[in-house]
Amino acid sequence: MDADTQLTLTAGEVVARIEADARRRGYPWVSPTVDRIVWGDSDSLVTGIATTWMATMPALESAASHGCNLVMSHEPTFWHHLDEIPTGAESALYESKTAWLRARGMTVMRFHDHHHSMFDADPVMEALIDDLAWRDRTVGTSFASQIDVGTMTVRDLASHVADSVGEEAVRTVGDPDAPVSTVGFGDHSLAGCLDAIRVNDVVLTGEIREWDAYEYFRDAQTLGIPRNLVVTSHRALENPASGPLATWLSALLPEVPVISVDVPPPFEVHLVGS
Repeated sequence: MDADTQLTLTAGEVVARIEADARRRGYPWVSPTVDRIVWGDSDSLVTGIATTWMATMPALESAASHGCNLVMSHEPTFWHHLDEIPTGAESALYESKTAWLRARGMTVMRFHDHHHSMFDADPVMEALIDDLAWRDRTVGTSFASQIDVGTMTVRDLASHVADSVGEEAVRTVGDPDAPVSTVGFGDHSLAGCLDAIRVNDVVLTGEIREWDAYEYFRDAQTLGIPRNLVVTSHRALENPASGPLATWLSALLPEVPVISVDVPPPFEVHLVGS
């Protein structure tokens, strides 16, 4: 932003404008919701907005380096879905992170529930479809999407997903050499994968619970029932949506610059004995 530009938009007004746009689209702002300012001052003047999957320290540092003092984070900032102030051992880390934010005059807003719900199709899943270059192969929208990938093996599908979302590796359950032609999306639970696997050859999901989902798919495979699962990190599944979110906010909030900042993959992959 130019040094001579007069700042007029506050963080609270950003929230209010998003709420108003949700209502204009016919999607009321629900309550209770996690979508709120979780750190900072609603009266602070906004120099720039950075959208991100999660307000990790690398994402916050990137936002600050680009002159953005409002960060819009899809996931929590303080390691709890409700962004509750932690106690015990975690409180020291909370104090360190908030001191860093305070020193830079930064504000963080959570935008999760309505990011998923205030549009005709879930933009989080739609962005993933685009990143995977599956737009022309997709019937339906969001979690109801069915993607025709031609014929490939689960192993090849996993490689395509890893390359597309910038992950060093993804996990599979089932037969990695099984031929598949249709892909469906699952959420972070077994229940969220069952509808997809009933009508598709393989389910793509991220950060799913191991003791039910993994073992369901593995038991099915052992019993001769074809069930295949490809699992990314949570970040890989939802990180692509930060860019389209920044584009939408730029049109909604033309007074301020809006950028998207990436969150690096959370894991290093170590192949023991390789």
